[in-house]
Order: sequence, then C-alpha cells, then structure tokens
Amino acid sequence: MKYIVIVLAIIGALLLFFMAIGSTIKAEKK
Repeated sequence: MKYIVIVLAIIGALLLFFMAIGSTIKAEKK
C-alpha cells in the first residue's frame, strides 16, 4: 500500500509541474 501513496504523490507533483509549465507557455504566447 505504501507504493500507492508514493505513486499518487509523484502524479500530483507532475500535475502541478505541468500546470506551471502550461501557465508560463500561455503567458509567453501573449
């Protein structure tokens, strides 16, 4: 069960990371 928590934490971090990249790309396009 410990692996599930670790995987969820990694996925959450990646989602935040890609959201930050997406926001910066949108800002650069403007």
